[in-house]
Amino acid sequence: MKRNLREARSSDAMGPLLLATLFLAFFASAGIVLADERVTVLRVGVLIDGNGGEQIKDAVIVIQGKRIVAVGKSGEVSIPKGAQLLHLKNKTAIPGLVDTHAHYRDWQGEIYLSHGVTTAFDIGSNPLAWSFAQKEGIDKGKIVGPRLLLGGRINGPGDEDGGEGGSRGQTDIVVNTPDQAREQVRRLAASGVDIIKALENLSPETLKAIAEEAHRAGKPVFAHSINGTEAVLAGADIDSIEHSHSVAMAAVTTEEARKKLHEGRTRRSNRLTTQEIHSFMEEESYNRLIEQLVAKKVHWSPTLATTWRAFSPQQEKFRAAELRLFALPGLSYIPPYFRENTKEYFAGTAEIDPQVRERIQFGHKKLNDFIRRFVKAGGKLQTGSDPNSVLPGMAIHREMELLVEAGLTPAEALTAATKNPAERMDRQKDFGMITPGAFADIVVVDGNPLQEISSTQRIHLVFKEGRQIKPEYYAGYRNPIPRPQPDRPAPEIESISPDAITEGSGPVTLTITGRNFLSTALVKVNGKPLPVEVKFRPSRFPQNFRRSREITATIAAENLRRYGSYPIVVEHPGAGGAVSNTMYLIVKPR
Repeated sequence: MKRNLREARSSDAMGPLLLATLFLAFFASAGIVLADERVTVLRVGVLIDGNGGEQIKDAVIVIQGKRIVAVGKSGEVSIPKGAQLLHLKNKTAIPGLVDTHAHYRDWQGEIYLSHGVTTAFDIGSNPLAWSFAQKEGIDKGKIVGPRLLLGGRINGPGDEDGGEGGSRGQTDIVVNTPDQAREQVRRLAASGVDIIKALENLSPETLKAIAEEAHRAGKPVFAHSINGTEAVLAGADIDSIEHSHSVAMAAVTTEEARKKLHEGRTRRSNRLTTQEIHSFMEEESYNRLIEQLVAKKVHWSPTLATTWRAFSPQQEKFRAAELRLFALPGLSYIPPYFRENTKEYFAGTAEIDPQVRERIQFGHKKLNDFIRRFVKAGGKLQTGSDPNSVLPGMAIHREMELLVEAGLTPAEALTAATKNPAERMDRQKDFGMITPGAFADIVVVDGNPLQEISSTQRIHLVFKEGRQIKPEYYAGYRNPIPRPQPDRPAPEIESISPDAITEGSGPVTLTITGRNFLSTALVKVNGKPLPVEVKFRPSRFPQNFRRSREITATIAAENLRRYGSYPIVVEHPGAGGAVSNTMYLIVKPR
């Protein structure tokens, strides 16, 4: 089954011009006017088909309904009668982009499409029933969003941080043995998921069992686990490695050194950051590692943007552009926690200890060197957002910029965002390229991305399955099926102090202890927000969506004039937010 997943279909070898000729010959011989479905013709200045071939100047793309029926040079492609013709002679057409590492939320659909991302692999921690409702709603045109391919998640046992199934990546499915893993893979495959995602704390034996069972069911396996790359080297047929840190760990030659790194990464205090791990990569191991990954046709989603863009020479440009985007009135629905996390990522990175920064920069250079060698050897990269401190959709453009910064050509970076993900899913006939028979997922941009990769961000129009979309945002955008869980763990109050006062006292400083208090948390008494301070432990590196266990809030004297029970809650406001349990401040009569 794995071989079937990875072998290109024989028709993929046919060039787009040959397929276009066959389509048009059929139309001409039959005298067909394509009237029973909407026909749109794009005439563009440059076509980049995503297949790695030469760009076509003055090109024509014929769309019938949801799919492309002809592609070629103007004058060589007939324009069907009655077609809508769009003249875009000063524009470039590229395939719809793909995010292979999405953590999809109900507020993200419009953002994805406006950034030209027409397909997303949702491998995050969503309730599967909700994910299937989103996928089907999008496919039926009832919900605005990218095409979703869904991942079912399997985790190993919890670690010292006490998370369900480990501290990294919550999931309901936790396995302890290879046999348990096989059973859960069968269950997930039967549910209809597209991908099996292997999370943390899974042994190489368990990862191998997951891969074998998934391939029997025709499903690829994406490995998040820190030892995912090691499992590949031990014979597990993993299809894609997620993030750069697993590869970095495998590029450390001795088991003892890897063990020390893992301990440093997971200890309770003064942890090694994920970025620092890359500084321990050993160059002498690169060739062996790359040869085996390429030989096994393992794709790699290093998720560079969410981790590395604040260490780029372009960091200030990135920061300014992202803050400008957040300021758009149409994007007022972006949750406050997400806005604040992005700001803290850039601000916190700018303030880290110089020695830590030096180690991280050293690791960044090593990672970029590995990326160049991997691609030169025939390795397949994929763009993935992992939207922790980066906005979904935008992240794919950032990652392409970082890949070019690492030394790849713009064409190689664009292929990572188009053809490679489609190939990994054996969906080349549907997306990832502008070719006859594929869905009409097309992004029309100003400029030429093969000359300047940032041109992918100057979007004029987006087509998803033939439907024309303007890259615009609407403050009133809402998903008709909201996610039934908050985006981040809900706040929980364990105690308040003082818990009782006498009427007329004040102002009163209330100390609230509990769990999962985000930096944007509000404290409300009788439904009214209070001035608050969310207290965090000192950190040597900015944390994604950092959570606190203590908040102080001040209640003015005028709000405590009458005796009674005053309800206290902690709220994470905005889309994806949540409200805590209620506790009561008792105000006694004087």
